[in-house]
Amino acid sequence: MPFPSPSRLEAFLQPYAGAKGHAVRVWGVDASRGPEPVPTYEERLFGHPPRLVLVGAGPEGLAVVRQTHDGMEDLDGFAVPWSSVRRLARDPHLVRDVLRVEVAGHAPIDVAVSNHVLLPSNRAAAKALCDLCRPGHGMPSEAHDVATDLPTGLRALPA
Repeated sequence: MPFPSPSRLEAFLQPYAGAKGHAVRVWGVDASRGPEPVPTYEERLFGHPPRLVLVGAGPEGLAVVRQTHDGMEDLDGFAVPWSSVRRLARDPHLVRDVLRVEVAGHAPIDVAVSNHVLLPSNRAAAKALCDLCRPGHGMPSEAHDVATDLPTGLRALPA
């Protein structure tokens, strides 16, 4: 599966943005185990094909967009206020982080987040998203500007 461009990923998340948009955006791959009706030998060896999960946070709340089938035309999303977010936790690993999103009325979602050539600060955005929901930190409506706290100007292969 080719990785979509950042502008296309932003377009997928845009319908769920509030009036002020999303201050933090995280792109990842679904790491949750979904019910497979008939597991094939290939799936047992290699696992299911990767499916994108997009998470955006703004002053109004949290938005989650998931790819439901193998094609990019099958996307399902929802936006919820911060009062409906039960838990947002990050489990850091060497190469990727696993972000666990628990929202009232929806099944928990595990998202594998890693940096990509097109998205070099993706893991930093996942950390910033989880820091917003920790006790003692303000929600995005109380924070100054989360997007300015992320590192910028990073290159995948510095010369």
